[in-house]
Amino acid sequence: MYDLAIRFMSGLMFVDTGIEEGGTWGWVNTVVAAIQEILWPILIVVGAAGMLYAVIIGVNMARADSTEKKEEAKKRLINVIVGLAIIIALILFFQLFISAILPAFFGQ
Repeated sequence: MYDLAIRFMSGLMFVDTGIEEGGTWGWVNTVVAAIQEILWPILIVVGAAGMLYAVIIGVNMARADSTEKKEEAKKRLINVIVGLAIIIALILFFQLFISAILPAFFGQ
């Protein structure tokens, strides 16, 4: 049980609920491994792009001449930060729980 918790917390847990490599459901391990390899680079790219866009909007807000432009930039900045937080939370959720989600859908 302790070993399972350590592998789960490290994000390296693969589906090991009786799924053999060559069996009917063996492809689930391949899918989980591919998803776990892809999600971290996606997280880095999305995070960097979102932060860059937030800085650009912040500069636009600071340089705005009128109150209307400042309010518009403020709304956009709030939307970017909320959207970025949601995307990062979803990527981390799938990174941690994809090993449990896939077998649940396929009756494992």
